[in-house]
Amino acid sequence: APATSAPSDIDCPPMPEVKWWASATHRSLIGYVKSKYDGDWASYIEKWENEKAALEDIHRRGGSVVVRKEGISIRDDDLKDYIGKIKTRIEVIKCLAAKFPPG
Repeated sequence: APATSAPSDIDCPPMPEVKWWASATHRSLIGYVKSKYDGDWASYIEKWENEKAALEDIHRRGGSVVVRKEGISIRDDDLKDYIGKIKTRIEVIKCLAAKFPPG
């Protein structure tokens, strides 16, 4: 099974399964926020909230999004599904933030 669905000793919901997020586990996110955001979960949450808002706008306008890492373009229901997974990711990040506060 993908690492995203592996049981975790951290009591937060699992990361949603998105092919290009395969390396995003609870532990990797904690380390990432510590190193790239100096432990500032709020900034990382804001990054994803902004991403979600931008994608919702693109979806509303009937546009598509290119996932460079995968060399694919997603639109319509696939984009709507991805936005839903971003919402879940934000919930997971908020759960991690509550359990692993900065400092």
